[in-house]
Amino acid sequence: MRNTRFYIRILGPLLLPLVASLQAAPLVGTTHTVEPGDTAESWDLSAGASLTLNPGAESNGIRSTNSTVTLDGANVNTTGTESSGVNATTNTTATIKNSTITASQAGSIGVNATANGTDQTHVSISDSSVTAERAINTTTNGTIELSNVQATGKAQGGTGQYDGGIGATLTGGEVIASQGSSLTGDKNGALLKTDIPSSGREVSPTLTLDNSSATGLTGSAIVIDTFELAPGEGPITSEANVFINNGSTLSAGNGVLMEVTDGAIGNFTVDNSALTGDMLVSADSTGRLTLQNSASLTGQLTGVDSLSVNSNATWFMVDSASVGSVSMSGGTIAVSSGGGFNTLTMDSLSGSGTFALNTDLAMEQGDLISVTGEASGNHQLAIKNTGAEPASEDGSLQVIHTGSGDASFSVIGGVVDLGTYQYELQQQGNDWYLTQQANGGGGGITPSTSAVLGLFNAAPSVWYGELSSLRTRLGELRTGSSEGGLWMRSYGNRYKLSAAANLAYQQDQQGISFGADLPLESSTGNWLVGAMVGYSKSDLDIHEGTSGEVDSYYVGLYNTYMADNGWYFDGSVKFNRFKNDADVRMSDGTKAKGDYNNNGVGGSFEFGRTFNYTSGWFVEPFAQYSMLWVDGDDYSLDNGMRADSNHANSRLLKAGSTFGKNFHTGASNYTTQLYVRLAAAHEFVQNNDVQVNDDTFTNDMSGSRFEVTTGGSISLSERLQAHANFDYSNGENIEQPFGVNLGLRYLW
Repeated sequence: MRNTRFYIRILGPLLLPLVASLQAAPLVGTTHTVEPGDTAESWDLSAGASLTLNPGAESNGIRSTNSTVTLDGANVNTTGTESSGVNATTNTTATIKNSTITASQAGSIGVNATANGTDQTHVSISDSSVTAERAINTTTNGTIELSNVQATGKAQGGTGQYDGGIGATLTGGEVIASQGSSLTGDKNGALLKTDIPSSGREVSPTLTLDNSSATGLTGSAIVIDTFELAPGEGPITSEANVFINNGSTLSAGNGVLMEVTDGAIGNFTVDNSALTGDMLVSADSTGRLTLQNSASLTGQLTGVDSLSVNSNATWFMVDSASVGSVSMSGGTIAVSSGGGFNTLTMDSLSGSGTFALNTDLAMEQGDLISVTGEASGNHQLAIKNTGAEPASEDGSLQVIHTGSGDASFSVIGGVVDLGTYQYELQQQGNDWYLTQQANGGGGGITPSTSAVLGLFNAAPSVWYGELSSLRTRLGELRTGSSEGGLWMRSYGNRYKLSAAANLAYQQDQQGISFGADLPLESSTGNWLVGAMVGYSKSDLDIHEGTSGEVDSYYVGLYNTYMADNGWYFDGSVKFNRFKNDADVRMSDGTKAKGDYNNNGVGGSFEFGRTFNYTSGWFVEPFAQYSMLWVDGDDYSLDNGMRADSNHANSRLLKAGSTFGKNFHTGASNYTTQLYVRLAAAHEFVQNNDVQVNDDTFTNDMSGSRFEVTTGGSISLSERLQAHANFDYSNGENIEQPFGVNLGLRYLW
């Protein structure tokens, strides 16, 4: 009796075609073809009949039971009391392509597929359009496949629960929409309910969108709810399945993409599709959501009982939310995708996934993950790194709370960059906090801090590397020829340096210098004056992807005096313009950049004497004093870090000796020289202060080192000479594994 009342009241609209069939042309067990120009009729097929509408043919409503319907390029329009364009029931197979189906009555159905018991009805529609109050409709064991079909539910005056304009209605059965199909309704894109066939067995409807769309122009995109029975009979529990695959989209006039209501059970799976909108589950209903295969949802989840985020899928939260059980398998939950700070509350957590959190220790606030029940599995935290300084160096921030369980949490990159120092995740009972590393005053500086200190420390080694090209030029002048000329030097140097806060980095320099000089005669010796210009580029390898770059442009003046008794004096002054760039890879893998320009000026003065011995041997002891002033500057990285340097100065004293031999060959008495230079050097400056945010560091490069240089020169012709030398040095805070200097000299 319950089922009888149910069908009379709820499925009564589907019985209207029976009334219409009394006026339709019967087709019983026979085959008929409708050609273009034939009079449009209504058709009632049964007992294995077959109806074909060829391109251009027209028809009124078609009802088919246990028969076959084929439409190719046809037009179907309902008339009179007809409520369906094509109504396929009980083992009917219908194929519709390149056709237009329109049903204009209140409560009308464009295409319907239904069957009872073990019967099956299948409708295939491609490259067509269907318009009715319910454009597509399935009930028990009915299947409709759509390929590039525009199904439009137009509100036409019906007042039932199915009316108001629905793209697809499923009271049981299955609808598969693919190849750019669209389900659009003035009210909802799709409405799903369960059906109870005469056998009493529940059947759950299934909707699949594959590269297709569902749009509710005024309501939700997809709604799952239950049948309403007679008073006292209670609702029939509705469980429906929705699959949103391969670039499919949902759109809703009320912002709700997926809605479960009236005690229903709804299962949604989003696969390889990006959705923006909300999911709403009423208090008496059950909603389950799975995101997988790089799918994404940007929106609010309300009342959702279970959430699975798998295989590179992401839920982008737009506000604080509460979810029942959460399981993860390679997915991500971005807790504050829209900015600000949110709290995600879960009844339980399991699996393995990533939580992207936003924090601001400067304001002592951030996102919070709260599991009220049991938490298990291994999870990572992607916490946004920043160069802005926290309010307190000793501050901490809670990011995780669990009620119980053995879950483990770790930070991607191992640490979090917050201002000057790095922070780590520490567990305290069932809670996890971000706290500054215990060695924060030493080795716990961030890559951003390392880049700042390294760049401010680079200028002296850049300057001395460039000076080496001039030093070798002046050395050439003591090979026996005091004539002026043109010269060129190319050079490459590698330095390994240690600066403040245990910072160690590598600096590679390449450059080129050009110069010209003229001799001046003196009664006691020879003077030579000259000018030089050059450029060098230094690359700083600071820390795991963090780097710096210094472009140096310079001009200089120099002179040398060679006395007749072997004494000599070399003097030079050089002006530099440094262009500095920092490229920071923070601990979470994100990038930050900053740049600034500053100037430098320095001078070098060297005294020595050449002692010549038989067979071309010579010894040349020397002492050299160099001074460099590099002005400070302040600048910012685009991650919020502020940096300020007072200067990067140097005062270097060097003493040593050159040992070598000159070879004179050929009729022109060409000179070839080979030599080794040994020296000790000491850097005096130890107060090059750098302020990073509110912390002060000292780039202390002071200390002693020894140097070894070997090289030589050879005359290629009367006026052309080639030169090469190789350097090595080692000491406190600096090592030069190698330096190479190659050049040519052309005499006037």
